[in-house]
Amino acid sequence: MEGFLEGGEVGAREPLPPLGGLLVDAEYERRIGPSALLGDVDRVIYSRPAAASRASRRSRYSSIRAIRPSRREAMSRNLDVIRRAIESLEEWGLPPECFDPEVEYTTQPDAANYTTYLGLSGLERSQMSVREAWRSIRAEPREFIEGDGVVVALIHFELRAHSGIELQQDQGWAYWMRHGRIRRMEQYATKREALEAAGLRE
Repeated sequence: MEGFLEGGEVGAREPLPPLGGLLVDAEYERRIGPSALLGDVDRVIYSRPAAASRASRRSRYSSIRAIRPSRREAMSRNLDVIRRAIESLEEWGLPPECFDPEVEYTTQPDAANYTTYLGLSGLERSQMSVREAWRSIRAEPREFIEGDGVVVALIHFELRAHSGIELQQDQGWAYWMRHGRIRRMEQYATKREALEAAGLRE
C-alpha cells in the first residue's frame, strides 16, 4: 500500500465459507468411482452401519463417509481470504478474520518509506498513512499464482489523491498463510519480483 506514496501525492463481500467435512454417500461413490473420489481425500472415516430398525429410512446413507477438506479445498479457502482482504481496501477495512494476530506487512523494497509493520495494530498504522495521501482506493485482484502455503496476487489499483489526481498501477503481492489466515504479506512493484520472493514460477 505505501509504495504508492513515493514523492507525495500523485494523482461487502459474502461471508467466508465455513470449514468442515464433506459428506459423500454410497450412491455418489458408485456413480463417480472410488478412485475419483479418493483423488481428493486426505482422510476417510467410515461410519458405523445403520441399525436394522433404521434401514428403511437410511438405506441410501448406510455407508456415509466424512471427507476432510483436501489440499485443493484449503488452497481455495486461502484465495477467498486473500481476495476479501484485498477488496476490503476499498472500504478502508481490515477484516480481522483474514489476518493472523502476528501478521507482518512489508512495504515495497524500493520505496523511500520501506518498512515492516507488525500485528493488526501495525496494519492499522499503515492504513492511516495511506489515507493521508489518498482519498479513495480501488483494488482488483486479477491473477493468483498458488504454491504450498504461499500465494502471489497480481493486483490492479486505481487511486485518487485528495488533490483529485488519479493513478492506476499493477503490483505483485506475496502472501504467506497460516491456519487459513494471512501470516505475512510483502508488496512488490511487479509480479515477477513477488514470484521470486515467494519462490514460485508461472
